[in-house]
Amino acid sequence: MIDLPQAVEYPGRSNAFELLHRDVANLAGYFHKAGVTIDPITVVSDLAARYF
Repeated sequence: MIDLPQAVEYPGRSNAFELLHRDVANLAGYFHKAGVTIDPITVVSDLAARYF
């Protein structure tokens, strides 16, 4: 989950996907410490395919 103060609208921000990737990578790093492996590129690609 990404908190709402960081939310940006895609059409208005050319770097929206970069921000999303950064946040997903940070979450992946956090959960990696707990033994959960998450590939940020796969997650961002899946989100893009579903919602954009």
